[in-house]
Amino acid sequence: MRAVWHVTGTVYFKGSAHIGNGTKLQVKGNLILGKNFAISANTKICCVKKIQFGDNVLIGYDCLFVDCDAHKIFNFKKEYINDNEEIIIGDRVWICTRCTILKGTNIGNDIVIAANSCIFKKIEANNAIIGGYPVKVLRKNITWQVMEDTI
Repeated sequence: MRAVWHVTGTVYFKGSAHIGNGTKLQVKGNLILGKNFAISANTKICCVKKIQFGDNVLIGYDCLFVDCDAHKIFNFKKEYINDNEEIIIGDRVWICTRCTILKGTNIGNDIVIAANSCIFKKIEANNAIIGGYPVKVLRKNITWQVMEDTI
């Protein structure tokens, strides 16, 4: 399975990174990868403005990160109404398989995002499992640890 690296913007590596098979990176803006960053496989990151990942972030299979809409939308007055918005992911965040993270997302620290979730807003919680559509806090006061042989 091939990976795609299409970068006309900037990718910052703050430490080691594992980018799994089939991952597609399309970067026109600024993509920032924290220490110990890992993508399992088949994830797509489309960064037009800014996407920032904290330290010790683990991304499962088949996830999508998009900080834009890829098309302009106008109101009846011909005013542009869908600006690009950055995505900020905190430290020690585990994003489980098939999650979609859209523009305007801001996630705190020590978070597990349940599989098949879609996030498009700021999440105030830390040390929590979040998930669903719309996303909500499923469990509080948690922590998690990477199993080294899973990435």
